[in-house]
Amino acid sequence: MKLLWLKEIIGDAYTEDMDAAACQAIGKDFVARADFNAKNTRVKELEAQVGQLEEAAKGHAKQLEELTRKIGELEQQNKADKAAFEKELANIRLTSAVDAELTAAGAKNNTAVRALLADYLKDAKIEDGKVVAKINNESITLAAKIEAMKKDAATDFLFGNPGGKL
Repeated sequence: MKLLWLKEIIGDAYTEDMDAAACQAIGKDFVARADFNAKNTRVKELEAQVGQLEEAAKGHAKQLEELTRKIGELEQQNKADKAAFEKELANIRLTSAVDAELTAAGAKNNTAVRALLADYLKDAKIEDGKVVAKINNESITLAAKIEAMKKDAATDFLFGNPGGKL
């Protein structure tokens, strides 16, 4: 007899068959205390792990947010650096094209001629391989401006004489 406590309640009418039936019924509907405690301990351990994982996930979410913000900042910096580089490159190309045209036109001092052309060159761009600037809504090429300077008595001395006259 396994359930002696039940025999004490029922008395002498309690038999081995009743004991076996009661044990079987109790086994179907109830869990042993040791099994219950083991499962309950395991549930608490798993709940603690879930809490730790949730905290770790929050930490990773903060890291992800920080990295996303940093990537955004770097993208903005990259765009600004690219724009500055392209502006500098365009300026170098323009300066190079102006120097090439001044040299081809026989300028004695490119720096001095560029100084006189400063107002013209501040809005100048390279279009179709030529230096062009808009003055009074009219496109004027650098070659035309140089020819005008060669013909002007105030600036003709800046250019060499093709005939060799001084």
